[in-house]
Amino acid sequence: MDLIRTLARQTWLHMVAGALLMGGWAWIANRMHPMPEALQAAAVQGCLSAALTGVLKTGADHLLRYLPHWSLAAAVAFILSAALLLKVHAMAGTPEIAATVAVPLAVSGSYVFLYSYLNRRGRDDRPDEPTPPRQP
Repeated sequence: MDLIRTLARQTWLHMVAGALLMGGWAWIANRMHPMPEALQAAAVQGCLSAALTGVLKTGADHLLRYLPHWSLAAAVAFILSAALLLKVHAMAGTPEIAATVAVPLAVSGSYVFLYSYLNRRGRDDRPDEPTPPRQP
């Protein structure tokens, strides 16, 4: 059980898993195109998923300190990640952009909204613990 908890806390492991799973999905979404294009889409999505996994939680934490509602923080993080995915895939020439980003956006969107809700709700449920001051 301690090994599982230790592994669950390892950001690099989450990044590798995200890269493999979402890169694999990108290959599936583009498999009908010639191999270099499908492979490039998989590599681009794998790298993006690893990076987004590494920064999405940190970004949501930061936004939660400055924005008035948890849903706004989650929406900003989601929109920025969606814009990044779409722009980078367009620049890379990914043939099936919509299909390629649909699953990663569903996963990352679900994660950031749930994480932000639970993080904010946890603070609101404990009135005896002061909420950190919002900085301008």
